[in-house]
Amino acid sequence: TSGLIMNQFVIPAQSNYFYNTCEYIETGKDSVLIIGNYLNSSERPNIIGGSEDKNTGIYVAVVRGKVVEKIKFYNFSRFENIYKYLTDKDLQRIRKKIGEDDDTQPGYSLNLSLLTQTPKLHDSVIIVMNEAYYAEYRTEENLSYDYYGRPFPTNRTVFDGYRYTNGIVCGISKNGDLLWDNNFALNN
Repeated sequence: TSGLIMNQFVIPAQSNYFYNTCEYIETGKDSVLIIGNYLNSSERPNIIGGSEDKNTGIYVAVVRGKVVEKIKFYNFSRFENIYKYLTDKDLQRIRKKIGEDDDTQPGYSLNLSLLTQTPKLHDSVIIVMNEAYYAEYRTEENLSYDYYGRPFPTNRTVFDGYRYTNGIVCGISKNGDLLWDNNFALNN
C-alpha cells in the first residue's frame, strides 16, 4: 500500500512462444498463477502493437515465492470443445491442418482475436474466459457528378464495429493444469 516493490521475478522467455497478455491470480499465501494468451513465435508480427493481436492459446505460469516453477502452454486447437459450432466438413478440414497431437511443437494456430477477462477463483478452480471477435467493415457508395454533369461513383470502406463469435471458457487447477474447457456461441 506504500508503493514499494515487495517482490519481483522474471518469467523466462520461450523460443517457440510470444506472450501477448498477462493476468494474475493469487492461489495461496506465497503463490500466484500468471495466466495469459500467447502466439506462436513464427506467426508473430514484425511490428508489435499492430491493429489486431492474434492468439494461439493460453499459458499458465506457476509462481511460488520468487521462483517460476513451471510454465504450461495450452493450444486452443487442442481444446476438446473448441469446434462445437463448426459443421462436420469444416471440422474435418481443420483437423487435417492441425495434424497429430504433438506437445513438443507449437502446433497449429487458430489466430483468434480475443478479449480476455480477469481470471476468477471458484472453489479450487481458476476460471479463465476469452471472447473471440473480428472487425466488421461495410462499403459506402456515392454517386458524384463532375463539372459537365457526368456521373462517377466513389466508394469507401467504413469500420462498422466488432462481431463477437464465441466464448472460450476453461478451468485451471492451482497447479496450472487444464481441468476442462468449453466453448459457446455469442449471438447478437
